[in-house]
Amino acid sequence: MTLNKLSLNVLVISAGSVGVVHLPSYLPALKQQDWSVKCILTPAAAGLIMPSTVAAYVDTFVDDQSWGASVARVPHMDLAHWADCGIVLPATADIIGQVACGLAPNLATTTILACAKPLLFFPNMEESMARKPAFGRNLERLQSDGYYVHTEWRKSYSVGLNRDVYSHGMPPPNVVVDEIREVMQSALKGGDTDARGRAGVR
Repeated sequence: MTLNKLSLNVLVISAGSVGVVHLPSYLPALKQQDWSVKCILTPAAAGLIMPSTVAAYVDTFVDDQSWGASVARVPHMDLAHWADCGIVLPATADIIGQVACGLAPNLATTTILACAKPLLFFPNMEESMARKPAFGRNLERLQSDGYYVHTEWRKSYSVGLNRDVYSHGMPPPNVVVDEIREVMQSALKGGDTDARGRAGVR
């Protein structure tokens, strides 16, 4: 069976970057693939976008609360077992650091720790943060632990700084879809859909 005909359960985990406000443009793109989608917001993300807004697209969870039709008795285990793959979009320095250190202070990170399926991280932060050695070490730890990491730099013009700036930005929805397909196709070929990936996508 090809991936184009494969039904996927995709778990979207969103952290508290300002990029989370663009989440409503990503969820329809995932659902258009005939994939089932659920979303976990960190408490910080829920402070930037209303969970009820996200729930207009998919079932949504924030720690001990949920919006939508899904009921999870043990949310981190139920969601981890439900997912065929997960994406952390946007991924902040905070959630990357927590996962790299094996910390699980909320539903999002606890589910990541419990999940044995491919997980893709899409960092979203400005250049000065992304180039810090501590952040680089955390990214390397994620990749060595088997997580996929999108590390493409994006250039944009800052009016305030009056210069071009580079950042780890969220790629367009079609790129996210393509990377999920790439990762899952690799997992299917290797018979490894029950394990995390072993190398970064980019």
